Amino acid sequence: MTAIATEPAAALADLPSAPVTAEPVILPGLLTGLGVTKRPPIPAWITDRIPGLRDRGKHSPDVVIAKLREDIAKLLNWRAAADDFFAIQDQLITDLEGDARKLKRRAETDEQTIRQLEGVVRLRDQEIDDLKRKVDVGVKAEHVIAETQPIPVLPLGQAPFAATDPGHVPSLDATRGEAS
Repeated sequence: MTAIATEPAAALADLPSAPVTAEPVILPGLLTGLGVTKRPPIPAWITDRIPGLRDRGKHSPDVVIAKLREDIAKLLNWRAAADDFFAIQDQLITDLEGDARKLKRRAETDEQTIRQLEGVVRLRDQEIDDLKRKVDVGVKAEHVIAETQPIPVLPLGQAPFAATDPGHVPSLDATRGEAS
């Protein structure tokens, strides 16, 4: 059974020895029996006059922890804002990709429609060319028909080309009924 030491020196004597390079460890309550007490706070009238101690309140653990918590809250807010921003960007990219696919499909259907309409225009142009040829043939045929009216059949003596003088050729006006 181990004995409980009543004196602090006896309590430290029971501890194993530490190497020379070891860091000191201070356990709460370990030094209370040795007469080490907490230092009283420095009065404000002293800290205000000594430049090294003037800003001591800024670096107290409570102030530092509060500042760190504020910084963490700011960082979390920034992260949430960044997450929202990236979510919005992802949604916009998705929408843009969908719109691009729709436009591509529409362009393909428009190109197909254009090809069909070009075929229709080609057929119309062919029909127009065929009709022009038919009209030209019809006009030329009418012209030929107008110039080649049937010659009236008359007895040989009454024909305008008939001449009693075989060396005389009547003029063209004479053939139309006009006197030369």
